[in-house]
Amino acid sequence: KFPFCSHHHILLLSDGSLSMGLSVARLCCHVEPLPPAKPTIAAAPVAGPRPGLQSEEQYQGRYKYIEEENRVEKDDNYCWVEVESKSSGLRYICHRMPISEAPAKDDPQLIEEHLATLSDLEHPHLCKVVESFKYYSSYYVVAEKAHAPPLLDFLADREGGVARVTEKEAAEVVRQILSALSLCHRNNLVHGRLEPDALLLAAPDGGGPKNGRPAQVKIAGAGLGFVLRPPLGQGVSVSDESNNLDKELGSLRCAAPENLQEFKRKLAAAAGEDVADPVPTAGQKLSYISHGAAGMQNAPEQGQVRGRKVRAAVATLMDDPGARTLPERADIWAVGLIAFHLLVGFSPFAGLGNKKQLVDEIVTGGVQFSPLDWKNVSQAAREVVDSMLKLSPKLRPTASELLRNPWLKLVREPVPWPVVRELYRNAALNLKEGQFKKLIIRVIAEQLPAEHPHILNATAAFIALDKDRDGLLSITEFREGLKHFPDLEECIDDVVSLFEAMDRNGSNHLNTQEFRAATLPPFEARDAGNLWQAFRAFDRDDTGIITTNEVLNLAKLLEGSLLAEEQMEELMEVLKEELGCLCVASTPEEVTLVREATTWTKLINPQARRLRPIDFEEFHYLCRLREHHNLCGKVVQKEVYRFVNTSMGMDLYNVRQHTASLPWPPADLKASYTIQSAHQFKGGLAWENPADKAARKTRKAARRSKGGEPQEGAE
Repeated sequence: KFPFCSHHHILLLSDGSLSMGLSVARLCCHVEPLPPAKPTIAAAPVAGPRPGLQSEEQYQGRYKYIEEENRVEKDDNYCWVEVESKSSGLRYICHRMPISEAPAKDDPQLIEEHLATLSDLEHPHLCKVVESFKYYSSYYVVAEKAHAPPLLDFLADREGGVARVTEKEAAEVVRQILSALSLCHRNNLVHGRLEPDALLLAAPDGGGPKNGRPAQVKIAGAGLGFVLRPPLGQGVSVSDESNNLDKELGSLRCAAPENLQEFKRKLAAAAGEDVADPVPTAGQKLSYISHGAAGMQNAPEQGQVRGRKVRAAVATLMDDPGARTLPERADIWAVGLIAFHLLVGFSPFAGLGNKKQLVDEIVTGGVQFSPLDWKNVSQAAREVVDSMLKLSPKLRPTASELLRNPWLKLVREPVPWPVVRELYRNAALNLKEGQFKKLIIRVIAEQLPAEHPHILNATAAFIALDKDRDGLLSITEFREGLKHFPDLEECIDDVVSLFEAMDRNGSNHLNTQEFRAATLPPFEARDAGNLWQAFRAFDRDDTGIITTNEVLNLAKLLEGSLLAEEQMEELMEVLKEELGCLCVASTPEEVTLVREATTWTKLINPQARRLRPIDFEEFHYLCRLREHHNLCGKVVQKEVYRFVNTSMGMDLYNVRQHTASLPWPPADLKASYTIQSAHQFKGGLAWENPADKAARKTRKAARRSKGGEPQEGAE
């Protein structure tokens, strides 16, 4: 005789009695495996289109303010406020802009198309736009929440008052900004308001700063300029007596010369000077007629597929007719100013406090490079900054061209082709799994340490496949990599389906996390230690049993934090269907029944017998069971291990002693999940080490006690 299950079914393992016992044990032992992937949902669970502009009722039903005092006024007509999703509890930033101030207010259809394109855009260095609303007389744009303070404030605090960094760190910041702008410009999206306050930070886990972990720059407000908000340099008062003089001067210092032409004429008129309307040259007229608002089809960079109508409308808002074909070059000017500040510690126009003097210097004088200030900066860095700060936008390079510059270009380390082939093979195998198993695989991939062999191999392969260095893999780049393996290409019937299955959020690109998870070796997804860590991530209340709600909550945190509400609901329905097939407890009554059920309860209560408690033994069984496995043997192992653990307190898996804090999810479950970048300079931008920070504070306190407060930059 053998104890077949923890509910004391005694079955004879001889003379065919096993089959009879197995049918009896199905009532409470739950031998059914995880459902396989269905053809209709084999691709990403989020297949539906992102919603366009939504109503105020939908906004009120989905979000609530954290605290109104968290409201941040950026100018008289714009603010942002922190909000929280009512369904998931995740926190976001809501940009609030009056419709009356939108430059494209006369074309509501253009604005809706623009916001739809913006919400489709995903990049590791962009604050992801989740969804947008028309809220009475304002536009509300809900976006990913990055960490505060802004980049320059953080660096100034780290460096003792001066936001100057090493050349390697400056190159890393500039490269991150340009990689995001490269994607925006290819999709005909222009930031238009890029300034230091728009550069925020995000830790790798989506929370606040983590000491010693690489930091990522996040660009806030991308795509809002020119369409929903005036670009920098427009809408500013000509008077120096304004109540917001500091903000207005800050806006003017970051504006490109081509966007200040109209403001310069206003200043001249206010001073009583004669002002003549600008007359475009023949070349400028030809450029505008050929590529202007009426028929702009050509793009400055390859791969632009969306937003042409928006880009044409943006071109008509340019002050300088000669710059109307190149609106994105205003962003390049802003990056040049930021790079200048990072390398020498101050802005090139910081000392000018008069609007007329400031605008004249920007439009006609340009940026001056003092040999004394730049003596410790390499010639390569200076050449890059100088190229971005040309007065003529036509002379400035594109973001893609700058990323190929040796000062910014990342060196690709060679990756053995057998390693890449194995990653593609793993992706094809993982495609066969259902959505619940794919979610488990993603959790395991998130929890693997950065030095894990799979993370290192997948990251190196991702960088090798990412030919345009924008931090994302397109279907073209993915297919080009697969062509190196004809044997695999023949086995994979539909490359597009494989790519869509890996693209979990339906963005038409693969980010680093999606690639790492999709290519996770099957043996890592069946390792008992990895499964125990993943189980603990689901079992947040430490009851030892996973419920449907716990699975859905983790899915919201991992895969739904940057999705619109309709897309999140689509993802939840897919998971509910699979968990329903497994009879996992979902309602509060079912959860209570499962957690309090005894052997006697299951014998007399059919509902208790039907529900499937997902404890670690059940979780391990579901994740390890393969098609070729002996079902009876695996069920016996599961029930014996459960019986020994519950009756004797012995863990035959030998993993339950590992109770250290989990690497993922973060302790702050309200922080939205952020996309990581595979491209990172070794020794690049990083959070300050706690020991270095303590030593710096000690030195500063010692100097203060000796001779008073040190002067700015003295450290």
